[in-house]
Amino acid sequence: MWLKVDYHPASLFSFRNIRATGSGATTLLCPTPFAVKSALVDVAIKTKGIKYGKSVFENIRASEIRFKLPDICVVNKTIIRIFNLDNRFLSEGTPGHTNDLLRALRDENGNAITDNPVKPAFREFVYFKGNLSIAINVSDFDDNLVEELIELFRMVNYFGKKGSFMQFLNAETCDALEDGFLQRMDEKRIKKVGNRNFLLTVEDTNENISFNQINVFDSTETLKRTEQIGHYYLLVPAEEILSGKRYKYIRVR
Repeated sequence: MWLKVDYHPASLFSFRNIRATGSGATTLLCPTPFAVKSALVDVAIKTKGIKYGKSVFENIRASEIRFKLPDICVVNKTIIRIFNLDNRFLSEGTPGHTNDLLRALRDENGNAITDNPVKPAFREFVYFKGNLSIAINVSDFDDNLVEELIELFRMVNYFGKKGSFMQFLNAETCDALEDGFLQRMDEKRIKKVGNRNFLLTVEDTNENISFNQINVFDSTETLKRTEQIGHYYLLVPAEEILSGKRYKYIRVR
């Protein structure tokens, strides 16, 4: 059984591709399963505390999540200014000698003197013409837990970068998902990749990930995203209709 939730994108959407750099960040067309689970845990902690958030995470960490994109997606390519942490402070030391200890220059009050930390960066933002559907497998959940998940989904108002606002529309349970939900590349019935479809690399958690590893309030355990989180490909049945220097027009079939 699946719990299917529909959202209406209230603003442009952006979720950095895990293979992209900070200064050249391309975007995925949908959030990752890891991002959806993190959003649910986030609102759980905000409403009922850390203990409840841990319970929610332990219930959903191995659950399968699927996505259905709207028919039209337009990717906007932009240049913005971002805060560069590496150039945040002016430092003293011998130029050209990387082994020297660099110390932040400070004013008479002891405050670090900042350099110009702003630098240009490439960013992509997606316009959705239609709604985004998210489905989570709830076959092993009881009715009370399903109702709790519906309430948590109702309180989620963005996925991906802050500002990628989503308006909750409705939620329903169903025995099977309708056509149009993105398939994983490791499925037996998957189609071949060609000119009329492409791949998205996404992250997901599994039963081996502990709550302490994702808990930002506890630094005793850390999560190595490149080693411990599962990565797999989603097949997007879509094609570029138009593209230019500043945009990419994608039609999803």
